[in-house]
Amino acid sequence: TENSEDYGVYRFKRGFGVQIEELVGDFYKPIHKVKYFVFDVLNRLRSKIKR
Repeated sequence: TENSEDYGVYRFKRGFGVQIEELVGDFYKPIHKVKYFVFDVLNRLRSKIKR
């Protein structure tokens, strides 16, 4: 839609007469849930300390 944050990119690419395909976005699927949880908590803590 025209309200999307990436609408300008869509219009730019359409200007070349290409076919636009929309795919699923990226996501995380942790294999080791405990390790991912620890990583996530530490990463959030690090970002709060940096502020």
